[in-house]
Amino acid sequence: DKFVAWCAQLPADCIVAMETSSSAHHWARKLIALGLDARIIAAQLVSPYRRQGVSGKNDANDAAAICEAAGRPQMHFVPVKSIEQQSMLCVHRLREGFKADRVACRGHTVVFTGRMVLRYTVFCHMTFYHTVPCVTARDLSCPATS
Repeated sequence: DKFVAWCAQLPADCIVAMETSSSAHHWARKLIALGLDARIIAAQLVSPYRRQGVSGKNDANDAAAICEAAGRPQMHFVPVKSIEQQSMLCVHRLREGFKADRVACRGHTVVFTGRMVLRYTVFCHMTFYHTVPCVTARDLSCPATS
């Protein structure tokens, strides 16, 4: 709340640049609502401007690198995602995690229980995934190992 109050005092159209993080889109939306020009820069585009040396990676070096990167005329910024876009991305990441868990579960099942149970487990996972539209992280645990 103090950060938002401080940002509200900044002049309109002030550029506020930040490196990508788990909450960068949330803060960018808040800053845009205040009338500021919020920009997100991918971490791999900021790192060439970071001074390594003795002090290494710290907040001061990160801020200087972000400022330097944001001032470059050819810098590519990450578009700010809406809440709906981030929600859809979360669903896709959950699905990819589920697919990876399913493959890992398949491998464990072969080692511990044999081929017949493997076929049953894969069938159950596929049936569960296709019939339940919304799953939580807890639902994605492997039944063969739990």
